[in-house]
Amino acid sequence: MRLTRSPRLAWVAKYQRNHTDTRGPFPGSVERRVADMAISKGDKVSWNTSQGRTHGKAVEKRTSDFTHAGQKFKPTDDDPYWIVESDKSGARAAHKESSLKPA
Repeated sequence: MRLTRSPRLAWVAKYQRNHTDTRGPFPGSVERRVADMAISKGDKVSWNTSQGRTHGKAVEKRTSDFTHAGQKFKPTDDDPYWIVESDKSGARAAHKESSLKPA
């Protein structure tokens, strides 16, 4: 009987070889995101919506439980929420810091 690797395992092995990050924590890790993110009040940021990428500014950082637009949010020290204001509509929304990118 001949033993063969499944195509899925071969794909995973190839992916791991090609996506090894030797510069520090894995690119998607919290440590890497925090190092890349340095959002301050008033900074221009962008975030993803179902309609596409939206741009705006960071208005307020929230690190304790709060309610915004009738929804309850529970931020953590590692991933606080930001109240952001859309450039296009002026509407305000709450987003996790990890979902925001500097614009």
